[in-house]
Amino acid sequence: MNTLLKQLFLIFISVSLLIACSKSEDTSKKKKLDPLEVVITPEIQKQIKTDMVNYQDISDTLLIPGRLETQNRRLAKIGSPITGRVSDLYVSLGDVVKKGQVLARVNSIELTQTQLTLIKSSQLIGLKTKAVERAKLLFEADVISKAEMLRVENELDAVKADYRASRDQLIVLGMSEKAVEKIETSGQINSFGDVISRFDGIIISRSINVGQIVNPQDTLFQVADLSKLWAVALIPEQQSSFIQKDEVVTIEIPALDNKKIETKIIFEDSIVDPQTRTVMVRAELDNPNLFLKP
Repeated sequence: MNTLLKQLFLIFISVSLLIACSKSEDTSKKKKLDPLEVVITPEIQKQIKTDMVNYQDISDTLLIPGRLETQNRRLAKIGSPITGRVSDLYVSLGDVVKKGQVLARVNSIELTQTQLTLIKSSQLIGLKTKAVERAKLLFEADVISKAEMLRVENELDAVKADYRASRDQLIVLGMSEKAVEKIETSGQINSFGDVISRFDGIIISRSINVGQIVNPQDTLFQVADLSKLWAVALIPEQQSSFIQKDEVVTIEIPALDNKKIETKIIFEDSIVDPQTRTVMVRAELDNPNLFLKP
């Protein structure tokens, strides 16, 4: 009987130990679970998309306000080559003009006096030339001295100098070579000078009226070729390193329903504006239909 009790007691202890070990193993497994581990359920798995890892350029977008401008080499400030009074005006603001087109006409006393000097000089050249020929004959005949002959020759040289000076002056005052030759042959004075466009473009500025006194230093018209424009922006100094010449940029035009135009930067200023602490950059835009307004 005692033996049986001992066996039962040992079996009970063995079962207790096994249960204790099992609980200990469960507890150790629970301790090994990472509390930060995320377990994906089948429902979540359906909403997840996977893809292969690859390389891709990451860039930031820099939004800078800017403005449209006319290009300097496509803008002409036109004035009158002579001082005088405006007698006729042929164009208005916004008109399309061609190279060589007459924009206005000026009546000038200066032009009249220079033409008169040319005509007199041209006539005197003929007279002085004959006087020199006669003086040479008289000198050879020992009628006059060599000094007298040289005096007559010097007078001819002076007249020729006046002729060349007045002719050049008329060219400077805006007259063509043909117009000057016509004055020489006909002897008729034309006191009117033309204000002429330097190239094809549009009148974007006009500061002239009929009857107005004008001088060569006055800007009467501004003619611009708007087929190509500049987009100009001022980049803050801290962000100027993000912008470089030949970099592709997108320009958005609010006046054209936020139309976007891609172009390249053609110029980056080499210095920082000391007042605004900005760097100026320019891009060129094609404007064949003149939709863009500077």
